[in-house]
Amino acid sequence: MGARHPARAETELTPGSIIAMMTNELTARKFAGVVRLQVTEEMPEKLQRWIAKQLKADIKDLEPTQGLLGLADLMKFQVNGYQELRDPPHQPVIHPRLRRLDTDHPAEIFNEIRRGDILLHHPYHSFDSSTLHFLKCAAIDRRCWRSS
Repeated sequence: MGARHPARAETELTPGSIIAMMTNELTARKFAGVVRLQVTEEMPEKLQRWIAKQLKADIKDLEPTQGLLGLADLMKFQVNGYQELRDPPHQPVIHPRLRRLDTDHPAEIFNEIRRGDILLHHPYHSFDSSTLHFLKCAAIDRRCWRSS
């Protein structure tokens, strides 16, 4: 901070002044422009210019990098008007052996399990209609309670 603000180097630092300096510095950063923007090396130059213009950044602020960027962060980025580029929301399915169970009769799930193992694939199979349903049935079925 001394190089940026030479006048501050001469002032005496006290706990209050340090907090004030940090507050001022963080406020200035909050409203600062783009410092660096990483883009993949394969990004076309036209798109690089477009993104720089959208962010009011200089083209020199773009830093081409090899490999994938932070895709998890990118997926959170909401872009209006391009819904066709998004995957449809995932809708889990009910396992075929659990589809015909009557939810008003908790013993049915135990009868189905007695017929044979039920292999579930989460998140593809619905957690609510399988595991959660099983736990609710076990909680109300006295035969599942532990004897003391």
